[in-house]
Formats: sequence, structure tokens, C-alpha cells
Amino acid sequence: MALCLGQVFSKARTFRPKKRFEPGTQRFEL
Repeated sequence: MALCLGQVFSKARTFRPKKRFEPGTQRFEL
């Protein structure tokens, strides 16, 4: 799970901006 989350985080960070990817990642983590 940790590995998957890290990959998603890295991808989201590169795919979307910080402001837009921040809320999306927070909801995904929860």
C-alpha cells in the first residue's frame, strides 16, 4: 500500500499542480 501511495503521489505531483493535486491526494489517502 505504501509503495502504491508513493507512486500515485509522485504521479499526481507531476501530472497536476500542487494546488490541484493536494486536495485530490488527501481524499485519495483518506
